[in-house]
Formats: sequence, structure tokens, C-alpha cells
Amino acid sequence: GAKVREYAGPTERAQANPDGYTALTPWPATLPYALFADRATAYANVEYATVFAYRYDQAKNAEQYRLVQNVFSAQPTQPAIRTVRDTLKVKVLLVDKFDAVWHSDAIERSRLYDLVYAETDFKIYVAR
Repeated sequence: GAKVREYAGPTERAQANPDGYTALTPWPATLPYALFADRATAYANVEYATVFAYRYDQAKNAEQYRLVQNVFSAQPTQPAIRTVRDTLKVKVLLVDKFDAVWHSDAIERSRLYDLVYAETDFKIYVAR
């Protein structure tokens, strides 16, 4: 969380894999918010959207979920990466070693995000 805050200002969005925490804890819906307590995220996960945005259109919720999932997949698409950056206004992507995209260079090749930090467990990309 602290490293992400170096690259995302207080009003900017940071995005991690919405499925990345489901196996780590019995309460995965709130874990991304614990990590990014003072940063907005475009999509936490299905449970969070259902609990806290129960009036949110289910079709739109499913579409946004698929879109964000795509970015963290083994082969994210250019349109998905562009939409996350331009429409959802995600400034920072946090990719960890358990995300399928970890072994892909698709985010770098998109030329929409730059790799600005990497450790053995996670990488941080910032929108251009």
C-alpha cells in the first residue's frame, strides 16, 4: 500500500486484481480497501460491489468486473487496458506474482502504462 501511494495521489485510482485476495482471507471484499485505505479503486470485487452498491446495475457490474479481470489475465487486451486507463481513470496498476499477467509483457507493450517499480512479489505500473 505505501509504495502505491508514492505513485497515486490522494484523488487518483489504484487497481489491484479483484480476484487476487479471495484465497487469502475469509473477508476478501474489504482487503483491497485495507491495502489502499486512502486511495480509490475502480473495482474491488463482486462481493464489495454487491454489498455497498446494491442499486448498481448488475449487467454493468459484471461488465466492469470482466474488464478489470482482463487486465490481470495472462493475455490482457489493448482495449481493456485502454478502458481501465481512460474510462475508469486508473492511474496505478498493482500486479503481484500470483496474477496471470505477471508473466506477460502485455501491459508494457500497450504503451499505456509504464513499469515504474518492481520487486520479487509485486510490480507497479503508472499510466502515461
